[in-house]
Amino acid sequence: MIKKLLLAAALLCCAEKTHTTSYIHVYFDEVSELVSEHKKIEELLQKSISLLNEENYYRYIKTIDELISLSLKEVKEGRSRSRLISFLYTLKGEANIKLNLFKEAVDDCEIAKIHDEENALAYYTQGRAYANLGSEPLALMNMKIAAQKGLRIAKEFLMAYNIPIW
Repeated sequence: MIKKLLLAAALLCCAEKTHTTSYIHVYFDEVSELVSEHKKIEELLQKSISLLNEENYYRYIKTIDELISLSLKEVKEGRSRSRLISFLYTLKGEANIKLNLFKEAVDDCEIAKIHDEENALAYYTQGRAYANLGSEPLALMNMKIAAQKGLRIAKEFLMAYNIPIW
């Protein structure tokens, strides 16, 4: 159930839903276990999904901020918490892209990468934000890292433009 919630949150927010699915299934197993131990986090995650369905991105971002704050207070330190925080900042970055707040999206993804440098979705999202800001070198760098970390949509994007991954 929890894994489905996390997946739903990511897929609702991400533009490329089908390409993100398999990545999230693999990446967030341990995060879903962690969320299931914290009822309030689970409730806020469900609320955030409702806000996404309504396309209420400002309230969604506030809910994500609440989730981040609660996670930092309630969840003991460790790899799972770092992944959860990274995931939440990535979702916040995605919402900021939908609001054309590209600088904020870049900042959110930077924080996501600090919490978990293996979060390929954070690199991909940051690459999209940089592209919208007109910074092609930084966009491509992030897309390449996302592809190298196994995010299929990033690989397909680079291949479509004949850009080598390595």
